[in-house]
Amino acid sequence: FRSSFAQGRQLASQGAWEEAIPLLRKAETLAGGEFLEGNYADWTTPLRQNLSEPILECRSLLADHFSQRGKHVVAVELWKRVLLLDNCHEEAYRGLMEAYRALGRQADVVRVYQTCVKAFENELDLPPPPDLQAFLEI
Repeated sequence: FRSSFAQGRQLASQGAWEEAIPLLRKAETLAGGEFLEGNYADWTTPLRQNLSEPILECRSLLADHFSQRGKHVVAVELWKRVLLLDNCHEEAYRGLMEAYRALGRQADVVRVYQTCVKAFENELDLPPPPDLQAFLEI
């Protein structure tokens, strides 16, 4: 995972998306679900936290790339995978809402916003970011 992700991220930062995508897709596939899912022993927490950021970044890079190229269905699936790891990931909510809007699925935009409101309230005791509400009202 780490090797494929590092190579893919470097190529993406250079704008070499043709070469970056296969590496980032490979890394995303290797990442699978949550590291040691279901095992919550004390020793697994630092390992899980250490891996979660690069996995989130990999999925976010891919989702954003596909969304910008009009492949919104692929972007939706990747943003959902980001939210499985971090249900308060602001960029993922924004990206998911944008992808659904581009697909003409306004009801899903509203549903995602409502999910965001609940997640931010339950996990952070905060309202959702104001720009997400503004996006909903567009």
